Amino acid sequence: MIAQLIGREEEGEIDLFYFDESHFNLQPSVPGAMQEKGQQIQVPCSHSRNLNVLGFINHDCQFQSYVFDETINADVVVASFDEFAKNLKKPTYVLIDHAPTHTSHFFLDNIEQWEQSNLFVKFISSYSPDLNLIEILWRKIKYDWMHFSAFQSFESLKSNLFHILKNIGSDEYTITYI
Repeated sequence: MIAQLIGREEEGEIDLFYFDESHFNLQPSVPGAMQEKGQQIQVPCSHSRNLNVLGFINHDCQFQSYVFDETINADVVVASFDEFAKNLKKPTYVLIDHAPTHTSHFFLDNIEQWEQSNLFVKFISSYSPDLNLIEILWRKIKYDWMHFSAFQSFESLKSNLFHILKNIGSDEYTITYI
C-alpha cells in the first residue's frame, strides 16, 4: 500500500503525509557523548510539563505542526486533522499508526467527513514505527537538533522547540527521505 501511495505521489496525483505525536520536556534525550579524558559534560535535567507536538510531514519535508501543553486525546487529534484538511490542494493521504487516539470511535467517526474533503486516513501495519517517516523527524529533533541549552528552563525548551518546528524544511532543519 505505501509503495503504491508513494508512486501516486511521485506522479503528482496525490499528496502523502505521515502523522504522529511526540512530547518534549526538560528531560533531555542524550544517546551518548564524547569528551576529553578528565572532562565532564553536564546536561541540565529536571521535571517539567510536556510540550506535546502533533505533526504532519511529507517526503519533501513540508511540515505542519500543532503544539499543546495539555494531554493529547482524540478530541485534540480530530481538531488537528480538521485544521489540516482546510488547506488541501489535491487528494491527500495521511499514514498513521494504531495509537488509541487514532482508533477511538470519535476519530474513526470523522474519517468519512475527511474523505469528503479529500483527506484519506490509512493505517500502517501494527508495531511498525519504521514505516512512519515522522518518527525520523522526532528522533532528529530530540537527538540532533535540540541544543543542550534548551534544557535549562521550560521557556528555553519552548523557544528552542518552536524555532526548530518553524524551520523544518529549511537548510538548517531538513531530512532527505530516500
